[in-house]
Amino acid sequence: MLLKIVARTLTQGPAVCLLFLLAQSCALSSQTRIVTATIDTSKTGAPISKNIYGQFLEHGGDIVNTGVWSEMLVDRKFFYPVDPTAPTPPPVIGGAGGNPRFRRVPTRWWTPIGGGDVVTMDTKDAYTGDHSPLVKLDAKEAHGFGQSGIAVRKGKVYTGRIVLYGSPGAVVKVTLIWGKEPAGRQTVTMGSLGAGYRKFPLRYTARTDTDEATLEISGTGSGSFHVGAVSLMPADNIEGFRPEVVAALKQLRFGVLRFPGGTLSPPMNGATA
Repeated sequence: MLLKIVARTLTQGPAVCLLFLLAQSCALSSQTRIVTATIDTSKTGAPISKNIYGQFLEHGGDIVNTGVWSEMLVDRKFFYPVDPTAPTPPPVIGGAGGNPRFRRVPTRWWTPIGGGDVVTMDTKDAYTGDHSPLVKLDAKEAHGFGQSGIAVRKGKVYTGRIVLYGSPGAVVKVTLIWGKEPAGRQTVTMGSLGAGYRKFPLRYTARTDTDEATLEISGTGSGSFHVGAVSLMPADNIEGFRPEVVAALKQLRFGVLRFPGGTLSPPMNGATA
């Protein structure tokens, strides 16, 4: 079958632009002409690839760090120093990061346990980036740092890892706290840390619902310990991504997701250690 399509198109004539002291608008002349196109529907080409239809995902605010990624901790590789006060955002630079509205101060951050001077940022033996936390130990009082404002749900399992090394006399505990009573917490204890960074697994099962849980990393004994990175996610994550978000994205039935796009501000969470 042959289809004939007739359309009227607008073509632009020569433009006359006048510049005098102040910019003047351009005058355009136009005329209309007839365009005829014939389509033979008996002839077909190769199927259109489903990958032509795609989506674009940009690092706007926390759409990725908390909207798609399952990571529950903020600044898990310690881009910012461990400090009682809110961290200072990075300086404005070019690209999208040069827009002040992209400068995000994290709503949560790591704070010291045992005094403001027990944690320093070691620039000589960093696990990644410019520095890593170095915690000075005490034989009786727990020293370290923690992060609050973590949402957990009753009966849900949370898994992760922590990267550590420390003195032979150091005993490090990583505790997830969801209540004030002794039963409102679970602790994973690491001893015999060794002289090089090592990964240790973490696993917890929450016993109540709260949006104000705390993860504490603390130690006792002699010497010190370093923390290179720490991660905590719901155990049902799909290779680090939130399963409910993956299910919602599947309903869009697109072939390609460009991720990420544009320029990125320094991430709060980063990739998996």
